[in-house]
Amino acid sequence: MAQVAEQVENKPGTIYGIVPNADMTKDNFFPKLTSADWDAVMDSNLKGVYNTLKPIIPKMYDCPSGSVVCISSISGEQGNLAQSN
Repeated sequence: MAQVAEQVENKPGTIYGIVPNADMTKDNFFPKLTSADWDAVMDSNLKGVYNTLKPIIPKMYDCPSGSVVCISSISGEQGNLAQSN
């Protein structure tokens, strides 16, 4: 993402906004959920958003205005069966 941020700034110019969006599921009931499946979802849906924002946010500090729009699925508001992670 750091390379992408540099490419964007070098070609079109200032970064005024970003939409970090991820969605990965590894459906299973909690007792059957493996650590690997838990980690895969967390790495995509949480760490992926962090890794996307980390190099971009400092580049947006000098903008007169800008937006960060984070999107979640409905599972972010209400649970779904077998989506404990």
